Amino acid sequence: MALGSYDSGSGAMSHAYIQYPPFRCDIPGALGVTYDDANKLLLVSTLGEIYSWSVSSDTSPSDPVVVKISQGPVLGVRFSLDCKILAILRSNTEIEFINREDCNSFKQSCKSSSERILGFFWTDCPDCDVVIVTASGLELNSLCLGKGKLKLVEKKKQSVSWFVYTHESRLVLLASGTQCKTLSGYQFSAGGIVRLPKFDANFTKSENHRTFVLSSENVFIATMYGRLYCLQTDPLAKMLHIHRFYRDAVISQGSLPTYASNVSVSVVDNVLLVHQIDSKVVLLYDILANTKVPISAPLPLLLRQYKPANSPEKPGADESSLYGEGWVFVNPDVILDHTHGLLWKIQLDLEAVAASSSDLSSLLAFLQRRKCEAVKAKQLSCSILRSIIMERRSLSQVASALDVLTSAFGHVKRSSSKGTPIGRMSSMPLILTPGMQPAAFATALAISNAAELSYGSLRAGSARVLINGEQEIREPEQESSSIRFSETENQAASPHVSPQEMLDNVFAVIDEGMAVENSFLGAVMVQYLRSARAEQLTIPPGLYVLLVRLLARDKCYARIQHIVADQVIEPSKALALELLDIGAQCSQLEEIGTDMLRQVHAHKDYLERLLHKGRLLEGLRYIRQNKVESPPCVRFLEAAAAKDNFVLLASVLRFCCDFVSAFEHTAEFEKFYSILKRDSSK
Repeated sequence: MALGSYDSGSGAMSHAYIQYPPFRCDIPGALGVTYDDANKLLLVSTLGEIYSWSVSSDTSPSDPVVVKISQGPVLGVRFSLDCKILAILRSNTEIEFINREDCNSFKQSCKSSSERILGFFWTDCPDCDVVIVTASGLELNSLCLGKGKLKLVEKKKQSVSWFVYTHESRLVLLASGTQCKTLSGYQFSAGGIVRLPKFDANFTKSENHRTFVLSSENVFIATMYGRLYCLQTDPLAKMLHIHRFYRDAVISQGSLPTYASNVSVSVVDNVLLVHQIDSKVVLLYDILANTKVPISAPLPLLLRQYKPANSPEKPGADESSLYGEGWVFVNPDVILDHTHGLLWKIQLDLEAVAASSSDLSSLLAFLQRRKCEAVKAKQLSCSILRSIIMERRSLSQVASALDVLTSAFGHVKRSSSKGTPIGRMSSMPLILTPGMQPAAFATALAISNAAELSYGSLRAGSARVLINGEQEIREPEQESSSIRFSETENQAASPHVSPQEMLDNVFAVIDEGMAVENSFLGAVMVQYLRSARAEQLTIPPGLYVLLVRLLARDKCYARIQHIVADQVIEPSKALALELLDIGAQCSQLEEIGTDMLRQVHAHKDYLERLLHKGRLLEGLRYIRQNKVESPPCVRFLEAAAAKDNFVLLASVLRFCCDFVSAFEHTAEFEKFYSILKRDSSK
C-alpha cells in the first residue's frame, strides 16, 4: 500500500475511533451478514453459497472462501475451530453440518418435536465438539464424521430463555426465570468444563411497576486483564453492573454510571468502552483504575480516514453514518453493520487520552497497562514525565509520577523472574480460585512536601516511598530523533520504562536541552533513585554519572563526597572515571575516584592512575594481592627507569620475573636488564 496520511475530517479529538476504509462485503443477493468470533471470519450467506473472509489481521482481506450449500433458510452459521466443518442453523429444530473436504453433509434434528434450538457453538473441550443450546438446556455432542451424525455426550437440563456466548472467554451464560434475571454459566475449555453458580442480575424497579424483562442485549461477557466479567446494563438506573467470575463464586464488583439508557459496550486493549447510542459518544473506563469515573470526558466516536497517496476515495454517506440502525457491537472490539455489509474495528487513541487527562499519576498508570500500542504508551509516558519536570512541578508530584513507572517496571521484573509471561495475554482466560480477590492495583505515596530536597539528607535505603501490598500494574511534544528505547525481547513490546530508558529518554534529554536548573534535575534524579531502590531495580551507572555531573556544574563538591560516602550512589568504573575528571577542581574527589577504581576491580584503569601518580610499588602490591592477569609490566619498567632509581628498577624487574611466567626470556627483560647493568656499573 502506498504511503498516506491520517485525516479525522473535522479535526475533532476523540479517544476512540474506527479506521476508514472498513471491510466491505458487497455480495449480490446477500441474505445476511454475521461474524464468527472463534475464527475471526466475516460470513455472508446467499441462496446457495457461504462467503467467508478472514479479518484477523490489519492487512487487506484477500478473496473470500466460498462454500456451496443447498438452498434454504440460514438462521446462523459457524465454522468448526479447524474450519473444516461448516454448521448451519436451518430452523429452530435442525442444524446442517457440511464437510468441506469431501462436501458430504448431514442434518441433526431435535429428538422431540416440542424442542427448540436457540443456537450452537463449537468448543475445544476434550469431551465435546459442539454445544447446542435449546430451550431445555445444553446438549454436548461429539462429531462423528464417519457415521455422519452427532453423538450426544451429555445433556444439562435447565430452562433457558436466551443465551450469550463468546469464544474469547469460552463461557456461555444462560438466562431463565420470568424476568430472565437468573443467570447461570458454563465454561468449555481445553481443560474441561466448569459450571458456575447461578446469580441474579441487578436492575431497578420502574416507578409505574412495569415488569422489566432482561434481554440478551443487556448482558455482555467481557475479558479484561485476563479476568472474566459479566457486564449488565440497567436502563432505568443508567448503570452498568459488573460481576466477576470465579470458579465457585460470582462476585459483584460494583457499578459504573452510563449516563444513558440505550448503551452498548466494547473492550479495546482491556479498556471498557461504553457507547451511548443516542448521543453517539463513548465513555472510557479502566477496570483497574479503582475509580467509578471515566478515564476522561465523553467524546464522540471518530471516523478516522486513511488517504492513500494519489487516492480521491472518500467515505460514502452509508460509511460515514455512525451508530446506524444496522450497527451491532460484537465482542470484543468489532462493529458489524448489517445494513450495509461493513465491518469496523474500534481502536484507542492514546495521544488523545493523554492530552485530555489532568491526573498525571493515573494517566501514567493507565499507559503502563496498555499492550496493543506498547511502544506508543512508553513514548507518551516518557514525554509526560519530561513535561512535568521541565514545567518544574513540585517534587511530590514528580515523585508520585516516578513511583508509578518504577513500581510498574518492578512488577514486570518480579513476574519475569518467576517465569510469568509478560506482555502476552492467554487466549483462554482462566477462572480464578475463590481465594483470590480483585487487586486494587494502585500505588500509595508518602513523601515530604518540602519544596526542595536536600542532598545532605539522602542516605542509602532511606526511601520514604510506600508501596501497598498488591501491585498492578497536555499534548505531548514531538519526539526527538535522539530518543532511544530498549529493543530487548522482554521490553520491545512492553509499555514499561526501564531505568536505562529513563536515563536515555528523560533525564539525558532534559540535561541536553538545559531545560531546568541542575539542582532541580538532580533532586528529581535522587527521587527516582529512591523509588527504584524501593522496587529493587538495577540502576545503570550512567544515571549516577549524570547526577554527579550535575552537582559538579554547580561546584557542589562536598555534596558529591557526601552521597558517595553515604552510598546514595553505587560505585562503578564509569562513575570513578567521572570523579577523576572532576578531580582537577577537587583533589578529594580525585582520591575518591581512584579508590573507587580499586573498589570495583577496574585493574587496568587503577594501575594507570598509580602509574600516573608514580606509586609504582603500591601498584606492584595491588597486582600481587589481586592476582591481576596480564599486568602492564613494560609500563612499570619504563616508569621505574625514568626515575633513574637503580633499586626501584631492580625491584620492578624482579617482580616481573617472579609474577609473569618466562618473562626473563623476553626482549623486554633483556632491554631493562641491560639498563639495570649499565646503571649499576656507574
